[in-house]
This record gives sequence, structure tokens and C-alpha cells, in this order.
Amino acid sequence: MSILEFPRVYFGGQVSWDPITTNNNTMPTWVAAYDEANADPKLGRDPVTTKLVGDYRKAAVAQIPQQNWDPDGTHRSIFYNCCVSGVDLGKGLDTKDPFVKAPVNLAGMLVDAEPYGPYTSQLFFDALGLGINGGCRILGVPVRRSSDRYINFFANQSNNMIAGVASVLWQSCYQWEGELDAAHPTLRIDPYDSPVLQALRRQMGQPGVKGLMVRFVTYDTVYYNDPALSNSSPDVAKHAADLLAKFAAGGFQPNPARSPMVGTVGIWRDGDPMHEPGDRALLTSQTPVPVGGGAPPVPFGSGWARIDVENNRIALDLSNCVPWINRTPDKADVGEISLEAGGKTIAALSPADYAQASYEATSGIVDIPIPPASLPLLDGDLSLVAKVDGNPVTLLAEKALRAIPLEPNLYVDQDDPATAEVQVYDRGKPAGKGITVTMSEVGSLENDPLVAMTDDHGIARFPLKTSVPTVTQLVFQPGPDPMLPVTSNSFDPQVFTYMYLRVLPADDDVAALPPTWANVHDKVLSYWEALAPCMDNWLPLGDEKQVRAYAAVLRKLTATDYFERFRYMPVTRDLTRGQRTLLYNFLDSPATAPPSDGAKLKAGAPEAGDTSDFGKLARAMR
Repeated sequence: MSILEFPRVYFGGQVSWDPITTNNNTMPTWVAAYDEANADPKLGRDPVTTKLVGDYRKAAVAQIPQQNWDPDGTHRSIFYNCCVSGVDLGKGLDTKDPFVKAPVNLAGMLVDAEPYGPYTSQLFFDALGLGINGGCRILGVPVRRSSDRYINFFANQSNNMIAGVASVLWQSCYQWEGELDAAHPTLRIDPYDSPVLQALRRQMGQPGVKGLMVRFVTYDTVYYNDPALSNSSPDVAKHAADLLAKFAAGGFQPNPARSPMVGTVGIWRDGDPMHEPGDRALLTSQTPVPVGGGAPPVPFGSGWARIDVENNRIALDLSNCVPWINRTPDKADVGEISLEAGGKTIAALSPADYAQASYEATSGIVDIPIPPASLPLLDGDLSLVAKVDGNPVTLLAEKALRAIPLEPNLYVDQDDPATAEVQVYDRGKPAGKGITVTMSEVGSLENDPLVAMTDDHGIARFPLKTSVPTVTQLVFQPGPDPMLPVTSNSFDPQVFTYMYLRVLPADDDVAALPPTWANVHDKVLSYWEALAPCMDNWLPLGDEKQVRAYAAVLRKLTATDYFERFRYMPVTRDLTRGQRTLLYNFLDSPATAPPSDGAKLKAGAPEAGDTSDFGKLARAMR
């Protein structure tokens, strides 16, 4: 299953992050803030209106020294300096395949479903490309947005600048729909003379193969373009002052961060989850161990495994597992790590197997040969074990049952019906009927979770409450004796599977307003202007004539069926049903005056027909 099969394509490079940060905090000192339950930007206690937009923007900029590091963010995340680094057909790393060095491109919008915390970051993008048109290439349209999972807060304690301490796993899938609607393929593989692409292409259409899966890990995030920064550094205040000076000089001032990344492309099969690994789960023991280099002891992150019985080997995905010890960055060295099954040592990893050079070469995947006589032992619980002061310490231990929600971040309009569907996996394979799954709300001290049983396909279903606008984190635990309650301080994203439910307010009172310019700007467009000024860059949202002139574009970009697309508006994905109704009623109403002939979009406007292209640790990430 998944990218741990062969063939594989490895890639690496950098990714930029440019989200607005004004909606990330609830600190009382933040005057410009955001009410995530009601989807309202607020100035103090007052929801933003037309007359408050300017004051809101001034307050947002003034909060830069209080860690509002990107009040003018575009939300764009771009792969850059990124290319195919190697391939593997099952015979080991190959850097000579013609596909190696091909560029890898993605342009996405980074959006949090729950802006106050770090657990719901999403990348909305229209396509992922490896290679170029006219040459060896993979071009895919994602089935769904990519969502962050398995945040590792202990990835690099030396880079203690906001989210620099963490690494994050992302996954997306691309459906093969056959040969070809050449004009609008959801997945295209042009092999030419590339053996790895030829092998991938042969897999398409085979029984059980749904398409391709892409998994990548980002880490070591840099802010203000200064890799030496830390949260306590005086230079943070200097950079904040420099950014304030840029705003004072005028103009639009995005301030993106950046991260290195490694990734893998492989086969997506029936039963594989779309947004996170479904392989055998080796979860962190949460035991801190000495990692060398003067770094503090930290636990290893979780990993995944797949047994290849035919070829007597096991593949380990350690892409989000082994911590870094400095900003170079170098990987931890805990000596030999033993792979154990049923308490017996099956194989071992040397420090070279999990060092940074190997990490970059094979994107954190390690393939280990297994003696044939030991293969039956692998049916039992797997673990990775190191020795500390001569004593064995478990780093990772297998959790046989995992309950993975089919939708990681679910947006619902108030009072609309909603169900959480959860697929249970047993040692990396979809489970069957009769397994108990417990769903509980993180932070709820009431011991009243919902319990459901899996059906014949291993799926459990839970009805969700949508009568009140809210943002709720739900945790799923399969089997008996779930941990209850799960508090915000005990929730470890390396251990628990979860989803977020965001119920957007109905805003029926807004829908019932007369569709005047004053009302639509007060209740809809002023929110966009205040919170995410990137949207005001191409279309002046305070100009009635231009808004009317681009009514068709606005309708397209705000339509519910456009939600997954890169250019959806609002970029924050918090348009309520009532706001949409008022906006459309306005766009359908007669203009009070005809739009000026000279009304033109600002630079960068999308074309209407474009079809391209745990709690302290969590708080510190914002």
C-alpha cells in the first residue's frame, strides 16, 4: 500500500508559506482579532463594518511585534528550487533515470480550518506537476486539498522560532480515470524514456490501483528570511520594526516564511486514506532520549511500515520521525536502532541509515532486508528500539488499530446534516465488522463520548451536531478502553487520529437584508478587506462599480462547487450561507449607476474561465 510500494519517485526542495496571521490569536492585547465561531473579524469587541476597515488594518499592522508576523499574507504556498532527486524500482536508489532533476511545481493556498491552532492547515491547489510539458512528466489534479497531520513538536528544538521546532506531514492523491480526456485529465503520466514513469504508467488501471499518492514532510521553518532567529532573540524585534517601517512607507507587504521538504510519489490503492498514512502505524513512545550534539533529549516522532513478503524486506517511513539536533540541520544519532517483532530483534538500522544524507536521498524511507525465517514474526507488533546507557528504550511501538476519518477538516453550514465517517485499519489494512470506535471532543470534560461499531467495510459513522456555529476537534479511538477525556494538553497529534468540524453560521439575518451596496459591503466585503487584504489587491472591494463589473468572476470564485480550488473567495474559506445569499442578491440587482468603462482589474486578477493550474506547543506555533 501507498508510497512504501515500488516504484517510487523522490523529490525535495523548498516551500514558501505566506498566510495572514491576524486571525491566529485570541490574546487580549490583539485589538485586531477574529471570532472563529462566528467567522467575524473584530476590532476589539466589535465586528468589522465598512467604517472600521481602516482602523482594523492599522491595528493588525501595529500587532506585528506581538507575533503577527504576516498581516498582509497572500496565503500562497509555492514549491521552489524543487526537483526529482531520485527514483527506486525496487532495486535501490537510482539517480540516473531521465526523470531525475525534473522540476516539481505546486502553487497552493495555505488556509487553516481552525485558525487559532496548528492542527488544520490545508493546501488548496489546482494541480501538482513533476516535469515539463513535452517531456517526462506527471501532472495531477488532487482529489481533495492536502491537510497537515502528525505535527511533530520535537522535530528540531534548536530552531525555536515559532513553528521552526516542528515538522509536518502532508499527503494528497490523484485519481486515474483512464485514457484520456486529453483536454482535462485528472492524472497524466508521460513516460518517454523514463523507466520509473513507464513502471508507474503500467500500474495505472490495474485492479486495486486508484492512481498516485504524494506524501511530503516540511521542517525547519525560517521566518523573516533569517535562519538564526529564535523566539527570545532581540533580532526578532528588529525584524518586526523593519516590517513596520515597510508598512509605513506604503504598499502591500507580504512576509512569507519558508521550509525545506522531502517527498515521495507512489501508488494509491483501494483502501488507502487520501490525507494521511494508512500503513502499519509505529507510534511514538513519547519517551525523550539523548540525541547528541548538545541538543536536549526528545522523543522520536511516529512512523509507518509495510512488509514486502515477496522480496523479504520491510519499508519504514521515517520521514517525520528522527529529530534534528541543530540548524544545519543534522539528524540525531542514537546509535544502532533495532527493529523488533514479538520481542525479538529482526534487523537493525545504522546511524547512516537515518542520517540527513539518507533522509534527503530517499525522503526518509528506509528499506531493510528481512531473513525469510523471520517474516512470520512480523505479523506481531513491531517496534523500534535503541539503547540508552546500555538499556533498551522503545522509540516507536506499533498500534494495530487506527481509526482514520475520511474527511480531516469538515466544513458545514449551520443546521445542515453532517456525519463523520471513520475507516478502521488493522495493521495497515481496512478492518471488518464489529470494531468499537469512540469519538470524543478534545477539551470536553464530560465523559459522554459517542460510540459506534464498524460495518462490513470497517467504517464507523457518527452523527454530528450542527445547530450552533462552532469549531470542534474530534478524536477517534478504536477498540476497548479509550483514553478519556482527551484534553488540549494531552492531545498529541503524533498519537491520536482526529478531524475538525467547522460549522459556519447560517447568518439568515444577513441573507434577509436588502441587497444594497451599503449592506453587502458592511456584511461581506469589508470582512475580506480587513482580514485578508490580498483579495483587495486585484479587485478594489470598496468600489461598487468594479465589484459589479466583475460580478461573473465573483460568482464563479465564491460558488460552493469552487471551494477546493486555488482561487476560491474568500481565501479564508469562511463565507457563510447568509453572506453568499446577500452577495448574489446584490450582484443580481440593478446598479445604482452604470459601471465605468474604465473599470479594470488590478494586476494578478484571475480570469473567469481559468482551469489551471498538543496546548502550549500548539499555541507556540501561531
